[in-house]
Amino acid sequence: MAFSQKNPDLLVGGAYSGQLCFFDKRNSTVKNGGITPSLTTHIEKSHHDPVYDVYWLTTGKSGTECVSTSTDGRLLWWDMRMLENGPTEELSLVENFNINGEAKPKILGGTSLEYNADASPLKFLVGTEQGYVLQANRRKSVEIGMKFGID
Repeated sequence: MAFSQKNPDLLVGGAYSGQLCFFDKRNSTVKNGGITPSLTTHIEKSHHDPVYDVYWLTTGKSGTECVSTSTDGRLLWWDMRMLENGPTEELSLVENFNINGEAKPKILGGTSLEYNADASPLKFLVGTEQGYVLQANRRKSVEIGMKFGID
């Protein structure tokens, strides 16, 4: 879950179903001691695995955009004003690995996400369940930065 840095009344959370749930403290309903989401992504247009991390984008004027990652191997960009259309952009976390002298593509599952618009408004760091740290560029490229752990 993450609070919007531009609007502290907005909160987004990732679900085990792969959906994103948006909460607006100004107009959400309280039921059984909890707040129900005011908006939810369509399951058919959401991640195919649980959402592990989500981050609000600080660029732009609207303050309604965020990015999410999942072990389905995708980064999805969302604008909460247009959820019925699905994600506004998608980037697959695929890297080619040399296996027996041949380049083989492998999908890497995202489990953590970091973003700093001051460093670059288009670049994101993604930690994967395989132990890699990827530098993902919103302009459709992925590079392995480091590998942690044991092969």
